[in-house]
Amino acid sequence: MSQGTFALLGTRRFAGFFVTQFLGAMNDNIFKNVLMIMIAYRFSSEATSGLLINLAAGLFILPFFLLSPMAGQLADKFEKAMLIRIVKASEIAFMLLGTVGFMVDSLPLLLVTLLLMGIHSTFFGPIKYSILPQHLAEDELVSGNALVSMGTFIAILLGTIIGGTLAENRTALVTGGTVVAVAVAGFFASRTIPPAPAAAPTLRIDWNPFTQMAAMTRLLRSQPGVTSAVMGISWFWYVGSTVLAQLPNFTRHALYGNEQVVILLLTNFAIAISIGAAICAKVSRGKIETGLVLVGAVGMSVFTADLFFMHKAAALAPSDALGSAWGLATGPSAMAFMRAVTDLFLTGISSAFFIVPLYALMQHRSDPSLRSRIVAINNVYNSVFMVGSALLAMTVFKAGLTTVDLLLITAGLNLVFAAVLAWRNSEYPRRTLALLTRGQHGDEPA
Repeated sequence: MSQGTFALLGTRRFAGFFVTQFLGAMNDNIFKNVLMIMIAYRFSSEATSGLLINLAAGLFILPFFLLSPMAGQLADKFEKAMLIRIVKASEIAFMLLGTVGFMVDSLPLLLVTLLLMGIHSTFFGPIKYSILPQHLAEDELVSGNALVSMGTFIAILLGTIIGGTLAENRTALVTGGTVVAVAVAGFFASRTIPPAPAAAPTLRIDWNPFTQMAAMTRLLRSQPGVTSAVMGISWFWYVGSTVLAQLPNFTRHALYGNEQVVILLLTNFAIAISIGAAICAKVSRGKIETGLVLVGAVGMSVFTADLFFMHKAAALAPSDALGSAWGLATGPSAMAFMRAVTDLFLTGISSAFFIVPLYALMQHRSDPSLRSRIVAINNVYNSVFMVGSALLAMTVFKAGLTTVDLLLITAGLNLVFAAVLAWRNSEYPRRTLALLTRGQHGDEPA
């Protein structure tokens, strides 16, 4: 990443916000992973634990469907830095409630806390992306989004690792103390965020989420450039949630690796996203380079599909004795293992090429007075696509297919989506051609 991109981390207008969103994403994942592992190992019945895990996932995502329209309106109507501090203060209260849940070993109380954390994330989401254009210059938007994308995936990774470690130690006070401490740190970081004036202070709040959702969908359709960005972002989360959700199964049933290998592959993917975001910022040269989107889409499909072909070509023998990362890297399956690591790494880089310009595009081309509501409806669509990803996975497994089959299907669907995106919006193939043949850069108004 260019020195100018990293320099944003040293500015007051970006640093406090970056730390705040990083700690929030990390805390969400710490709490969720501790709870999911707790459920998985508490109940001997796979059916019971599976039901409760999916219930927990549903509780976290439910507020995104119901409350995103309200969250978007509030973020447009009020000063954003103040709203962030209110949201972060509520996180401290929710984590204190969760600590009580851990200490009294109350699953219902922990599920309520998870629902509250979903509400917290729902209200933070529209502010997270709509505040960037208020604090960053136009030629800093891509770099800012690259840093946020990088930080988000590293935060998810750290949250997963810390959550797994806390769940393994099973010390309620330490677990509760950790999530409360992270929430407190996030609140103090939020106090350094400069003011971001209300974009639509006279806005009248529509408290009906369904009428507001319909109104925002109509508005979104009137802005083709923004619509394509929102659909692309939502599709990214469809593919991303599929790949990340299947990594444990892929590791267990395709590579025959243990939990250590899962963490290694997650780390590999997060590092790749970070490097891809850095390359994206460098190539974009301060502009929003939409030509990277189709390059990223093709890369995502090619390297995700190769996980299927790697598995078929390697013809690894099933094993109940799961290997460590070192064992896989030095054993008979070394070539297959390294190919899988490389595929996931290149999928991560391609994913950054795809998603970073789309977030910048959504922010830049949205009407400033509507920006938070655009981000809010984007979050609704993201949630719908992620639920669709889970439903497809359930259908694939119910049909008797395997994890690598699902990855191949996802890669194929991704190519179809890329083709439709290029067909519906000629800017993407035009900029891709310019990028690949003449090295031209720049954002063209929709």
